[in-house]
Amino acid sequence: MNTIRKDNSSVTDEMIMNRIYVIRGQKVMIDVDLAELYQLDSVHFSNEIQSHVNRFPDELIIELNDEDFNFLWRQNRELKSSICKKEIHIAFTERAIPMLSFILNSDMVLKVNSRVISIFNHLKHTLDNYPNVGLE
Repeated sequence: MNTIRKDNSSVTDEMIMNRIYVIRGQKVMIDVDLAELYQLDSVHFSNEIQSHVNRFPDELIIELNDEDFNFLWRQNRELKSSICKKEIHIAFTERAIPMLSFILNSDMVLKVNSRVISIFNHLKHTLDNYPNVGLE
C-alpha cells in the first residue's frame, strides 16, 4: 500500500489513515472527517445521513456520547482544537462506509470509499499478523 499515494481527488492514504479511530472497540470514521474527505459541506452530509439513517443497522453506526468524544480526543489531540464537539454526531464502522456510496451519489465518494475500504482491509490484515497489537 502506498502510504502517501495521491489520486485525482488529492486525498491521500495518509489522510484517510489519520482519520480512523477506535471507538467502543471498533475501527470507525467520524462524520465530519468523511464529509471533508468527500469534499462535501458537513451540514449537507449530516442532513443526507439523517434522512437515510434508517438504512443503517444499529451495529454499523455509533451515535457518539461524551465518553466517546473524550476517547476520540485522546487518540487525536488536534481534533479537539479543529472540530467543535457539537459538529461530531456519528461514527461509521468499516461495514457502514460502502453504504455511504449509495446515499451520497458522487464520483468523489466512490473514489474515496474505494481507498477507505482498501485501508481498512490493510489494517485488518496487519492486525491479524500481529495479534499482540490490540485495540484499546
